[in-house]
Amino acid sequence: FKRYLYSLPSNIYTFLGDAYAAMGDTQQAWSAWMSAIAEDVSYREPYLRLAAAANNRKFYHLAVALVEECLEKTYRHYSWLEQDDSWNASPYDILAIAYYYLDEYDKAYANVQKALSKSSLEDDNRLKQNLINMVLTRKILKKNLKFIENKFLS
Repeated sequence: FKRYLYSLPSNIYTFLGDAYAAMGDTQQAWSAWMSAIAEDVSYREPYLRLAAAANNRKFYHLAVALVEECLEKTYRHYSWLEQDDSWNASPYDILAIAYYYLDEYDKAYANVQKALSKSSLEDDNRLKQNLINMVLTRKILKKNLKFIENKFLS
């Protein structure tokens, strides 16, 4: 019971951040999610909410840092306050998107594969489409790199 009471402020801030985000108040949402992390670093949800919001604002380096910190510092509480997707595909999906836009295609590819393997939805079409896009991007880059090497470096 004490552990539940201790985690309550963190989760209240997370839910408050979600409410602000739903109302379109991004600044208050970010502030609430950061307060949730400050209250208790062991819950994944506020890290992932911030990381997804960072991706949406094109702050890809921040998204990567948040997810990496999330994976390092959080642990499963097995509480009704946790969302299953936070422990499945979500962190790797966020990383895949961020790495893709940072032109780190190998890392993006590895993370979208991991997200797809952990996806709670058997038929997650968006993740499958992301995987296809990343495979094509890698092939095109490798083909162009080979062309450049043959044309200019040999």
